[in-house]
Amino acid sequence: MFRNEFGAKIITSWTNTSIVSGKRHSKLTISVRIPTLYEGDIIEVNGEVMLLVRKGRKYLILRRLSDWHTLRITYDELWSRGFKVLSEREYVLVKGKVLSYEGGKAVIQNIDTGEIHYMQLPKLKDLGSDVSLLIYKGKTYVLR
Repeated sequence: MFRNEFGAKIITSWTNTSIVSGKRHSKLTISVRIPTLYEGDIIEVNGEVMLLVRKGRKYLILRRLSDWHTLRITYDELWSRGFKVLSEREYVLVKGKVLSYEGGKAVIQNIDTGEIHYMQLPKLKDLGSDVSLLIYKGKTYVLR
């Protein structure tokens, strides 16, 4: 029930196994890990930064921020790949502005620092439009 309802990872193990008067005695331990995921969370899966777009009962819709490809994965697949929910202390959100397009990439300026980024955008934006940039481990991604 926990696996189907909440996407939990369940591990069972037997401990303190002993034989007393010819009968086996042991203690069953059941570990239930429920992922605390919310729509809009930034998570890292196998070293890739993703945005949780939608959370269903049996699957998640994730958007890979490197190329904006949308993935649909089950909770079991998420647990097997390994994931980490990023806290707001681990990444920086800044505002950017689209300056131009060169060679199929958008030229985006970080408004705070003035730094220029050449990035692939999921859809064309008008020149001068605002975008949100996410900086994590020295890499910059377009969030919105």
